[in-house]
Amino acid sequence: MTKTPNNQKIHLTDSHCHLHRYPNCFDHITATTHQLYLMSLEESDWELIENLSQIFPTNIKTAFGVHPWWAHQVEDGWLDRLEQKLLEVPEAMLGELGVDKYSKTPEEGVRTFNTVQKEVFENQFFLAQRLRRPISVHCVQAHGYLFDFFRERSDDEYFPKVMLHSYAGSAEMVQAYRGIRNIGEKFYFSFSHVFCACNVKGKREDLVTHIPHDRLLLESDLEDPYSEKTAMLEIVKFVSKKRGWTVEYTARLTSKNAVRFLEEED
Repeated sequence: MTKTPNNQKIHLTDSHCHLHRYPNCFDHITATTHQLYLMSLEESDWELIENLSQIFPTNIKTAFGVHPWWAHQVEDGWLDRLEQKLLEVPEAMLGELGVDKYSKTPEEGVRTFNTVQKEVFENQFFLAQRLRRPISVHCVQAHGYLFDFFRERSDDEYFPKVMLHSYAGSAEMVQAYRGIRNIGEKFYFSFSHVFCACNVKGKREDLVTHIPHDRLLLESDLEDPYSEKTAMLEIVKFVSKKRGWTVEYTARLTSKNAVRFLEEED
């Protein structure tokens, strides 16, 4: 349980974070009492996340994948190794995958959206379909592409649950995703403290009111364990205020939603 500044005890679930990337993360996770969904960014993260989940099976949920910022670094056989890792950890989700039009390679400053990003994303999506795993998706300035990609697969035999993490699309885009025939209920929308910071002037701050209560998730999206708890409390209070809920109810509801997101489907 996590305590608020006024000493309230609440149960939080951080549905998307990267605390494993921080030096000496072990010490912080040992002291953490709420749920952490650890999302890998690149192949070198996979073993560490798996090891942490074995040490802290109650607190940690695992996700293996390749983030679009690292898509240009994948090495031969990466997809086969990802599949093997997912088969070894049957409870793991696939993430973080996605697309980012603003992303550039740090070395040459080359944008990779129309080159390797799409290929790496689509290969991971099809793997999630085949293994029937939920996915956590990063999307920056590419909701048009993502929407079309998903809509074209709405008649597939199996479509995975999708967490649109740190969601920054419009309310209209929420309705568009939810309106896709056969798969609209598969989409979950996760919000982080970054959303609060981006709405200091009130722009689009009502977006969280357009999310169905059973498809709402909260996250920190952080690597720094010393900021993670504060970030989670900030977003839970923000959502509570906008929805007219108590902090305890928001924390309990979004934690329940996070559990449902990982549940196996028939």
